[in-house]
Amino acid sequence: MSSKAQRRGSDYRRKRKRFHANQYTRKVSDTLDVDCTSASAKKLCKENYLDKEVKNFNQSNGYRLINIDILLSELSKYLICPNCNTKAVLKEKTLYGLVSEFYVECYTCSTLTTFKSSSVIASIKDYEVNTRINYAMRTVGLGFCGIKNFFTAMDLPPPVSQKSYERILRKINLASREVAEDSMKNAAKEEVSASGSNEICVSGDGTWKTRGHTLRIGVCSVIGDVTGKVIDVAVLSSYCKGCEKWRGPKSGHSYEEWKLKHQPHCVKNHIGSSSKMEVDGMKEIFQRSVPQRNAKYTNILVEFKLHLVIVKIF
Repeated sequence: MSSKAQRRGSDYRRKRKRFHANQYTRKVSDTLDVDCTSASAKKLCKENYLDKEVKNFNQSNGYRLINIDILLSELSKYLICPNCNTKAVLKEKTLYGLVSEFYVECYTCSTLTTFKSSSVIASIKDYEVNTRINYAMRTVGLGFCGIKNFFTAMDLPPPVSQKSYERILRKINLASREVAEDSMKNAAKEEVSASGSNEICVSGDGTWKTRGHTLRIGVCSVIGDVTGKVIDVAVLSSYCKGCEKWRGPKSGHSYEEWKLKHQPHCVKNHIGSSSKMEVDGMKEIFQRSVPQRNAKYTNILVEFKLHLVIVKIF
């Protein structure tokens, strides 16, 4: 046994070698310049949202939630009749959803003045506050039952009737479609202008309302590469609630007459599986790119199965 082994002893443990990296691999001096900025961050920086001053919310406009008992009692303390210069009172007369009609009454000369708590939207001839609450609830995913539950929890008066709610909702739907279409057309123009040509690069994808293999509603969208804005969308549905109202046999004169009236309002525009919605929706978007958006989607960032379908179109 060597003298070195004798000095180590029987319980000696050899030290582990430290790893000093692979010295024979060529070091990469240049790092890849990859832009990881999200589309939302690009739009915020481009439109200088962060540099804009915050709006002064102390201005006396808009809507408030206020206790009606406090409002009536406090204002009645200071109301004076303009005719006889005596005390007058403020009372609530009628209700229509969130709209109240107030009247100022003088007990001395019987002067009566009325006013309402909301203005009327002239284009749709409905009160603004009732239209706003319906639109607000739809944006958070709540319908008529959700509105009633919210009103009950907040101790608000009952909302408008189901019939009035559906009428207001149809008007909101038409206005939303028009605004969305104008916004997407402007986004397409911005993308073409930023790209310097009508042959632009886009990314596309699809989504569904819920998870599962029997989904009935799907959405496809195309987003510009430079602006990060939505250029076009396609909504597909294999279900129509109005179609379920027909309980009789789907044949005969009465059915054909009902179908003819229902056809303009039917929202069912897809036949097939839920997975095919993404393919059909993207196909629809690319086929109308030139006539409706005046742009060609030449560079495409999509899934492989969608890419095969789009290639067949062109």
